Amino acid sequence: MARNEILMSKRLKLAIAIALAVLICFALVKYITNEVKKSPSIIKEKKDQIGKVQTKNVAPIKKEETNTLKITSAQKQVPQKKKSLNKIVDRFSKISPKGYKTSDFKLLLGELNLEPYINNEKSGNGKMTIIRTTNNLPGTRYIHAQFFGEGKKQFMQHLSFEYQKGEKSFEDVVSKIKQTYPIKLDSEYRNQNFVKWDLDQDYQIWVKELNRDDMRHDPFNAYDLDQDPGTIRVTVEMKIH
Repeated sequence: MARNEILMSKRLKLAIAIALAVLICFALVKYITNEVKKSPSIIKEKKDQIGKVQTKNVAPIKKEETNTLKITSAQKQVPQKKKSLNKIVDRFSKISPKGYKTSDFKLLLGELNLEPYINNEKSGNGKMTIIRTTNNLPGTRYIHAQFFGEGKKQFMQHLSFEYQKGEKSFEDVVSKIKQTYPIKLDSEYRNQNFVKWDLDQDYQIWVKELNRDDMRHDPFNAYDLDQDPGTIRVTVEMKIH
């Protein structure tokens, strides 16, 4: 009898232990399930908070502003040959031909990274010095300067260069000359592809789009008339009185 009671007692304790284990497992599963259900909203809330922090100090970009920036950037993109035109005219326009020396001109060419080629000739009872360049800036060629005399009596007679022909090239040159040189506007003379102005009583400046005859008979410059696209010459020279 006592032995049966002991056996029954052990079985009851085992049953109670199993029941408690089941309850604990059930409670644990329920807790985990609830946490999993809650976690997406927690993650989303954290993402929202991070997004707010990241965008808090960033100003919105309007379409109008973006387009304006693109247009401004495009306007600043100047073709290489036009940059060359600007560089040459900006420096040449500062030359005062009277009393301008070959040494001054060589320094100016150095500023443009151009190498001079110098040739001395006799002209009447005086000395003629011709300076050309062995290299050129893109879109330009045939820089040609002539000086007469020596020492303190030396002065510039002639200065010219050529600019590559193209759409609006002629008007680009004319516009740049007007903006830069101290021309007398009321002295302007225009005839088709030729424009001339007075600089003072002794010097004038002109711009001309050379035709095939001009190029064929040029005494200084060589052209391949079959391949050459054409050229525009800018010249500062003494007037013939």
